[in-house]
Amino acid sequence: IDWDNTKIGKVIKNGDELVAVKRYLKENYKAFRETYKYYSAVAPIGLICSIGTNTFSDIVSNCPGVINNENFKLSDLDLEFVATNAGLGRAKFNPDRQLVRHEFIEIFVRIAITKYYKNKLVETIPEAISKLYEENLKDMFSRFDCHKW
Repeated sequence: IDWDNTKIGKVIKNGDELVAVKRYLKENYKAFRETYKYYSAVAPIGLICSIGTNTFSDIVSNCPGVINNENFKLSDLDLEFVATNAGLGRAKFNPDRQLVRHEFIEIFVRIAITKYYKNKLVETIPEAISKLYEENLKDMFSRFDCHKW
């Protein structure tokens, strides 16, 4: 699930929570992957499929309740986008200010932590990930399947 390329291990310090998050993301990876595939083809950088800030904002705006201006604002989304992109250096297949597949997963982990865990709406990070996916992402993400014809 692109786990080794993410910085999720640096974001989640508790080993048990990290294992639980990895398990949950693996179970729901297809939905993330298919959504990423669809949107990354909207405005690729050259031959590299990736998602820029405008496209990502469109994705999130189509996921009801992610941005609610109470416990998660548009400015929080921008901060999470920058944090997800930071510290990677220049990579041939990872354009600057764009999300590639592993970053697409990572940014939603960061959003869940900020929206639900840091605001004390859940007790654990795995609960935050599950809550974000089940309540905010699942309906929209389930629309995409590149294998249906």
